[in-house]
Amino acid sequence: MPAIAPLDASDITIYQSCPRRWLLDQSWRVLRWRAKVLFDSCLRQAIFAISSGAAAESVEQAARTRFLTQAANPGLDVAEGSDPWRIAQDYCAMLSTITTALSRRTLLTLRAPDPVRLRTTAGEVSWQPRAWPDESGVLHRWIAVDAFDDGVLARECHGWQVFGDMAVVEAPLTLHVVEIGQQRAGRRHSPWARAWRHPVIAGRYKFQRNDGKGGHRALSGDQWRPLWYADQPEPDPVAWVDVMDAEGVTEGLLHHIAIAQPSEESASRSREQIGQVARQMELAREGHPGPAGGMELPMARGACDGWVICPWQQACYREQPEAGIAELGLYQIRGAGASGHSLRPRQPQTANA
Repeated sequence: MPAIAPLDASDITIYQSCPRRWLLDQSWRVLRWRAKVLFDSCLRQAIFAISSGAAAESVEQAARTRFLTQAANPGLDVAEGSDPWRIAQDYCAMLSTITTALSRRTLLTLRAPDPVRLRTTAGEVSWQPRAWPDESGVLHRWIAVDAFDDGVLARECHGWQVFGDMAVVEAPLTLHVVEIGQQRAGRRHSPWARAWRHPVIAGRYKFQRNDGKGGHRALSGDQWRPLWYADQPEPDPVAWVDVMDAEGVTEGLLHHIAIAQPSEESASRSREQIGQVARQMELAREGHPGPAGGMELPMARGACDGWVICPWQQACYREQPEAGIAELGLYQIRGAGASGHSLRPRQPQTANA
């Protein structure tokens, strides 16, 4: 099997979910960012910079600038009726407060991994790990989720993003999880972006209060009003995180889970599976060439409306899906100098781990 461009966990995940989508993504880019995808990319880039010793203030400003720049051009893909500016402001608020909080904690020095060449019975494959190794070789993956529970942990541990990288690199992995709360009515309901205004003392805000037993309890009562970080005339991430730390909020939103290295038998079996899927991907590309070749494959309709709606629905759900993809104004052929990014952005390692 001829060697193809380095694969990563996103490649295999997308292909196994919907081969049509994977083929389309090889030729086309989705012009508009999903807000959460852009946030994840900016946050991971910021974490990598912090781990390398960059100053927290410069990292925070760079993350905000990148998010706002790319949210403005080519724009965000948001639900109809949503306020993209408000959504962007709350995401930028979280970039400011999260990076400030993480800069106060000891982060191991991380590096961008090189591709790994695999020799499998199905052929030779180049795999690009997306988790970052530290100086000891332990991998680190950072994710942001609405809420962390056993279901999130199971999906991560079973997914190619975690198990694939561990099997290829043959190393354990630490999963770092940042809880960012839900987005409701266009606002992010999370201590990273929202506090509660004090009912008596002007200018004072809180996240929770002491329960008199050494713990904390939620604020209650009609007098407490939400106070959004992004709505402040001069928001200060340092002062905001100071209050979060003092009230014991921050640590409850950060989770660090050590995942043991898989056995050699399990890792070897997974590497063989990577080779098999890579072979299927190459045959699909050879059998369906051209920018619209993916449309020759049947739709994987079960993947159209998952946790996140597939960005290719506007192209697939048409009377003639094989024609006029560019005319929709939502996609651009790769290599045409577009400024937008696909849902699986092909960017430097610091943006994609």
